[in-house]
Amino acid sequence: KAIAIASNNLGNTLLSIYKTKASPKSCCLLDGHCIRGLAIGCYDEAIAIGRAEYNDALRSQDDGSDDLRASYATQLANRYFNRGLCLLLTRNDPCSDENAEQRGIDDLVQVRQYDSMVRDYWISTRQVQKHSSIYFERLLRRSQGLAIPSLPANLKATWDIRDLMHEADSLLFAIGKDKDSPLLKGVSR
Repeated sequence: KAIAIASNNLGNTLLSIYKTKASPKSCCLLDGHCIRGLAIGCYDEAIAIGRAEYNDALRSQDDGSDDLRASYATQLANRYFNRGLCLLLTRNDPCSDENAEQRGIDDLVQVRQYDSMVRDYWISTRQVQKHSSIYFERLLRRSQGLAIPSLPANLKATWDIRDLMHEADSLLFAIGKDKDSPLLKGVSR
């Protein structure tokens, strides 16, 4: 698990470096290696490990395995989200695959599926309040990522940021005035 987290974080770091150094005419290199390729490789490794953990949890029949599956699905969705954004943000790089944009969009479709599955599980098991802070932060992170101006215009047809804002608003409304909610703890009234 630690390797997957480190790989995902390294992918994010490499993407940040890429965004500061990228040139539309040449491959963006770091110590002679394509930064885009390194970042995608890190995300691929994080996703492969996450998928193995998730699949192991799917096979498990232990008590609490449903909660564990939801946790792994959340981690996996975050990794797909990061790789999807990386693919979309680097789609015009000279080193980019010709199908980078479609792969990025496919990753974001996968993210929506995982996010919906976890949300539905939390609703069915009455755990939304317990996970409200994590849930709300995830909605804001997804919104922030999808609000990047250089993303393709057709992405809105796949995932409209307004859907995320509506879901965040609905969560806040559902939590209401419950001062014991993790989302509202520490907020002065």
